[in-house]
Amino acid sequence: MRYLAALAAIVLGGLCLGQGPRHTEQEKAEDARLLVLGQVTWAGLDWTPAGGVLAASDPRFKDVVATAPLNREGRFVLFIEPGTYYLMAYVDVNANGRPDAPDGVGFYGVRQPTDAPAPLEVLPDSPADPVAIEVVFQLDEDRKLRRAAIGQEAALGCVRGVVQGNRGMHVYVVCWPAGDGWIGHASTPAADGSFEIPVPAGDYVVFAVCDSDGDGVVQPGDPAGILAENGVLRVARVLPQEHVELAAMELNGKLNEAGQVEVGEQAIELPGARIPALCRLAVPEGLQALPRQVLLFAEAAHKTLLARAWAPSEALLALRPATYYLVCGFDQDRDGQLGPGDALAAPVAAGGRRGLSVQEATVMDVVLGEPVALSGDLVDGKRTGGQQ
Repeated sequence: MRYLAALAAIVLGGLCLGQGPRHTEQEKAEDARLLVLGQVTWAGLDWTPAGGVLAASDPRFKDVVATAPLNREGRFVLFIEPGTYYLMAYVDVNANGRPDAPDGVGFYGVRQPTDAPAPLEVLPDSPADPVAIEVVFQLDEDRKLRRAAIGQEAALGCVRGVVQGNRGMHVYVVCWPAGDGWIGHASTPAADGSFEIPVPAGDYVVFAVCDSDGDGVVQPGDPAGILAENGVLRVARVLPQEHVELAAMELNGKLNEAGQVEVGEQAIELPGARIPALCRLAVPEGLQALPRQVLLFAEAAHKTLLARAWAPSEALLALRPATYYLVCGFDQDRDGQLGPGDALAAPVAAGGRRGLSVQEATVMDVVLGEPVALSGDLVDGKRTGGQQ
């Protein structure tokens, strides 16, 4: 692949893309540098752990003239003189400060692996549109380029662990966004207590609850456990495409009326002091294998998006207790986004017009109705990505 030479320049040259050149306001005023704004996108990811952009005067990136860091949204700012440049973007997925698997790579003008990098003309006294760079490649374990994962495959990490103690069939492990949120993910452990929960990148509180009488409602007094150390809540940080191994979690506590897990004399509060509902999605025939994304709206017109998240088929949804309008999108063309050509389905009971009432600490089935084709972009003219 022709871009390996450019990638080697990053690896062998030891460039740190997280730190771009710094200029004082006086320096910017005195030299001929121009401001170039840009955006790096990766289908399926809504945020960028770390990374940067290089500007070179040649397509093999032997003469790098400027670098700039990416912010969390993938935006960057370059200060460069008028001229012709080639741009390369690097997304440091695991945020370790060095190019390695599974980091992403993109080039200005490249949207398919067979494309060649395009030159960017930076002209004085001429307004320029923001520069868009799409991540098309990833590094493999040998630091060679492969086609980048997109959508659900790119956005999700995984939490693994073991629940010790009560291993009955009504035990649930929940990964809930730290600091509270709208959508979490959950799973039932295997017979040996092990669990594996795919989750969007983020920080999570991990806890386990047991519906001791199997009535579909988790109640105060039911066995519970939470990821903590010496009575202090631990937060699991999950990066895209990363597997996080947790310490063993014991069902050695119980839930109380205040939304806390009591372990001995200590009480650890759950985010929002509420237990989410655990939902199983019943998906229409023919859509089960497709990447899916759940969206929660505040009203039937679907104007105010409360939250969205990839919803892998092997996990349960954990939903914040409330009444809202749920829509499930299916990425039929597998382009990593929801847009024209994809399908939408709403819960049968909601009929698309009545809100879905989600009760605290319940285990419920959500049956989706027949899908409809998505003819336009779903939310405010923007396609949707990972958890928000």
